[in-house]
Amino acid sequence: MGFKIQIADAETQRQARLKAYRMGPFRFVLIRGLLKWALPMFVFFTVYDYFIMGYHTALTASGMKQTALVCLVAGLFVGTALWFNIKRKVRLLEADIRR
Repeated sequence: MGFKIQIADAETQRQARLKAYRMGPFRFVLIRGLLKWALPMFVFFTVYDYFIMGYHTALTASGMKQTALVCLVAGLFVGTALWFNIKRKVRLLEADIRR
């Protein structure tokens, strides 16, 4: 019972990119940037600040507000960067199909 890495073939990757592209930019950034990236980072940094760094103000309203703002901005940036990457790859695929 070992750890097995399975790499998707090119067709599976293409279908996954198209599915993500069809979400649209707003839904994609909301799901991938804010919910799947910013929310876990908010939880991680809050727990890290409180338990590891000893900043007991991390659980106060102002501390959580500051962490939430940083994670929100970073999540929007990450989601937007991922969206433009997916968009570029889909356009390259479409150009290859037209040839």
